[in-house]
Amino acid sequence: MDISKNLLFEYNLLENPEHKKNILIASLNLDDFNERFNSKIKLQYNPQFRSLVPKGNYDEKAELITLRIYSYFAFARNKEEEEDFILRILLYLRDFNLNQILEMIRDERTNKKTFKELVNNFKNHFVGFYPKGILSKNGEKRFEKETLAYGKVLDDRLESINFMC
Repeated sequence: MDISKNLLFEYNLLENPEHKKNILIASLNLDDFNERFNSKIKLQYNPQFRSLVPKGNYDEKAELITLRIYSYFAFARNKEEEEDFILRILLYLRDFNLNQILEMIRDERTNKKTFKELVNNFKNHFVGFYPKGILSKNGEKRFEKETLAYGKVLDDRLESINFMC
């Protein structure tokens, strides 16, 4: 098992199945996030609280990935939840983020540059993405497939809008 060099933890925790699962989930998703955003976020795993603490100066992206991984820990612990239910929640969160971006279209103060940055940020987060370590291979493919189309929708919307610059 390859563990992210950006995840700090005590190696003896790998002997505990719950901690091992959390460490694997955190590692997979932290590496994916750092790659998508060209960042070098480091997180410390706290076994007492089964939590993550960003290392270094405050970083909004570190807070975001920490919260995202917390939700994945919860999904992994609740094995009685069906994968379809977990996928619906994850897709709902994706749709919520998308709707926030689309609402910006209605705001007269939003210029094309700002909207384009929001679209690119959304695409970095979600296009081609699936949460790692908590879904079956079929669940991963379903989530990724349902999210891929959103990048095209946003690009088309961006091209169709005449912004006041």
